[in-house]
Amino acid sequence: MIRVVSDPSVLATLSAIDETVEIRSADGRVIGYFSPVDPATAQVYAEAAIHFDPVVIANRVMKTAEKTFTTTEVLARLKQLGCRST
Repeated sequence: MIRVVSDPSVLATLSAIDETVEIRSADGRVIGYFSPVDPATAQVYAEAAIHFDPVVIANRVMKTAEKTFTTTEVLARLKQLGCRST
């Protein structure tokens, strides 16, 4: 996981946020999203992230012999079956 250290002014701004926010550059480009968590929850997420290496997941997807489905295909099939989306 990559870590970014915040300067004091950004830290002050982010520390005052209590909900998920979209972060944009001055020209309006989306930089990312920030969602504050308590330290205990942050530690759990950090530990879980270790087990989800994007390279390993991509390799597994490429090697699968089974047919895979896109999200759109899955949602269409669920709609056919009469399942309601949330």
